[in-house]
Amino acid sequence: MATLLLKQIWELFVLLLLFL
Repeated sequence: MATLLLKQIWELFVLLLLFL
């Protein structure tokens, strides 16, 4: 459960880095 949430947060973080 926690790992899935961490994975989603990591994906959002990577997307933000790509857009910056």
